[in-house]
Amino acid sequence: MLEVNARKSLGRFTLDVRFEHREGILILFGRSGAGKTTTLRMIAGIEKPTGGEIRFGGRKVYSKNDRVNVAIRDRGIGFIFQHHNLFPHMTAFGNIAYAATDHGEISQWLERFHIAHVADRYPAQLSGGEQQRVAIIRALMTRPRMLLMDEPLSAVDVATRNVLQRELREVQRSSGIPIIHVTHNVSEAISLGDRVLVLEEGRVIHDGLPIEIFHAPTSIPLASLSGTENIVDGIVAAHHKDDNTTELRVGDCLLHMPQCRENVGARAAVAIRPEDILIALRETHDTSARNQFRGRIVEIVQDTLPSIVVKIPGGPKLRAVVTRRSLESLSLTQGAEVYLLIKAWACHPIDPDTSP
Repeated sequence: MLEVNARKSLGRFTLDVRFEHREGILILFGRSGAGKTTTLRMIAGIEKPTGGEIRFGGRKVYSKNDRVNVAIRDRGIGFIFQHHNLFPHMTAFGNIAYAATDHGEISQWLERFHIAHVADRYPAQLSGGEQQRVAIIRALMTRPRMLLMDEPLSAVDVATRNVLQRELREVQRSSGIPIIHVTHNVSEAISLGDRVLVLEEGRVIHDGLPIEIFHAPTSIPLASLSGTENIVDGIVAAHHKDDNTTELRVGDCLLHMPQCRENVGARAAVAIRPEDILIALRETHDTSARNQFRGRIVEIVQDTLPSIVVKIPGGPKLRAVVTRRSLESLSLTQGAEVYLLIKAWACHPIDPDTSP
């Protein structure tokens, strides 16, 4: 088991992390500069903490008080960098053999990662996905007791990333090697991770299951990181104990949400994922959605997945994600009047102390 209780001062920035990791794939998630990579480098021994203690496998690998700082090569931890760092003058097989303790296993690993056909090629002749597979195999051939991965999938295309995620999960499950994986990609964190630590400004602000962390954010920083742009702030108007809901007054609107802990008259806030908002062209009574607001489209974003921003009279602006086909079939244009349908349980209460 890995036990981290370490600090690192970098000018005005201080990283102070405390967590444990025993099995499966742990995701370190956060925006750039949150301290994710520095955390990995302290665990590996590449960077020396300025305080605290790190234990791995029942022994101290770093302790400021006991003046312990075990060398990188003696920690039994593998490290895969964001950039593959392959030797350009060696073939794929040669790069792996350089780190291998048993050359007889190399061919098996190449087959396992579906790149046996590139064994005699040099890094410049490999695709980004093939290069990262070679880097992963090279790290595994050192027989690490833990594997640290610093955004190794960030430079590959979406299709390759999805395949590599499946391969990594299969390898982790079959080998039992615990992995700590750094990413700022939400879908990657959800599909790859067994557990997520969210870092913000050098601190762990959330620790839990990926699906819970990203689909029901409970703080402004987490909502922002997970792409939940709709933060609605208001005053608690009423609690309904019969169905465990709360009415939140937002300007001239009443928003139905899961019951929150704030008293009537107190300030409260919710986060609503753009994907959880439905669009209708007219008011409808044949729906289970408790929230139905009339508004006008003030912006249309033509991205990979289009979105629209709707201003509710006397209420907030909300962003909703739609498919390109829906955008066309409903003739959604800037200035058009639409209705937003939002289920009460799609409104996730957020700590009001962190709301704007």
